[in-house]
Amino acid sequence: RAQQQLLTELEFEWLRQWQIQGNLHADLHPYWHAPIRRMECAYEWLEQRTVWVLRQFERLSSSKPNPSRNVPVVANEDLYDVMIESLEERTKLRNVWKERRNDPLFDTMPTNM
Repeated sequence: RAQQQLLTELEFEWLRQWQIQGNLHADLHPYWHAPIRRMECAYEWLEQRTVWVLRQFERLSSSKPNPSRNVPVVANEDLYDVMIESLEERTKLRNVWKERRNDPLFDTMPTNM
């Protein structure tokens, strides 16, 4: 749960906010460049972990249980719920951001922003 919350926070509270403010803002705040790059790397790593977990879910759901193998069950219903809730939340937030970017106000902003 914490990893998914961090992924959401990085994307919507930091990276999208930074990008929406434009190049001029970035040029005025060069001390943020390195921290933003580190956040982007962390975001990418967390996204890769999320994809890995989803692939494991897919693999587990397509394999037949074998009681003769003493392998602990890795995924339970709570973990599925966490992933579903997180993915749905990010989808909703991405749609909100898409609506913002489609606002005609953005067409009136200077191009050097």
